[in-house]
Amino acid sequence: MLKDLRKGIDAIDKQLISLLKQRMKVVKKVGALKKKNGEKFFIRSAREADMIKNLLKKSGKNLPKSLVVNLWRKLITAANMYEQPLRIASSNSKQENLLREYYDSEVPITYFKKAKDVIFALENGEALIGIFALPPHHEEEWWKILPEHLRVFAHIPFAEKSEIKLVAIAAKEPEKSKDDITLVCGKNGLIEIDGFHLKDSRRILGHYAKPAKL
Repeated sequence: MLKDLRKGIDAIDKQLISLLKQRMKVVKKVGALKKKNGEKFFIRSAREADMIKNLLKKSGKNLPKSLVVNLWRKLITAANMYEQPLRIASSNSKQENLLREYYDSEVPITYFKKAKDVIFALENGEALIGIFALPPHHEEEWWKILPEHLRVFAHIPFAEKSEIKLVAIAAKEPEKSKDDITLVCGKNGLIEIDGFHLKDSRRILGHYAKPAKL
């Protein structure tokens, strides 16, 4: 009986590998199309967030939601890297576990002592994505020196399970998900506003999908 069940698991694993290969073939075509269209930043963070949240709704009671998040974040990162090489610059090496959980161990991360060095790495093409911490875990007020063309586009971690909040930044156009937060710079620091807003009396630093609830 146990032997037969294990054979069943092996057969399912074989199907999963076959489906993953098919998925990556489609990803390759998507990446080629983006390149043909002249796009410079291939990541579609809003679509990624909506995709995972939709899968969480379908996961049911017997499939751990954390498994869905972790598995698809790894699949998405693999797809991102297949489309376009990822290089990350961060000013805080203490949060590496959060970054590795969100992205993957294969993604190269360079750590800098100062926020200005992270921004310089983005400006000169040394990195594609910059990572900063939100208050109260930030080490510098990085938003005060952030150039206008660099925008917040993702929240790390993806799910609400950590007191520490990081944001990913890149030269990326605003992208709307089904449920967003707009990050603005107020007189006394950063403010999170519900919804996707393109206009505000304060400076808009970017947008990100609200973290999923597990």
